[in-house]
Amino acid sequence: MSEKMRFTYEPCSEHLDCYGISYTAYGIFLNKNGEMVAVQHDVTRQLEEAERICKLLNKHELDPEQAKYVIEDCIVEGYLV
Repeated sequence: MSEKMRFTYEPCSEHLDCYGISYTAYGIFLNKNGEMVAVQHDVTRQLEEAERICKLLNKHELDPEQAKYVIEDCIVEGYLV
């Protein structure tokens, strides 16, 4: 039997600065026993998009290494016409 997932993915706001311009973005973090560990910083500026990605990662119980590829694909998907 497979192990029960012991962590969840959650969006977290990040206050960032790029060439003197401050902005808020959302990163994807791993919540493992209350400890938040970054998986990917600065994923999107829209909370709803970060939540959608986290829901997908949690639904499929992906390990953090796989999650990085899925996050990248989700970001690129938004730019495809």
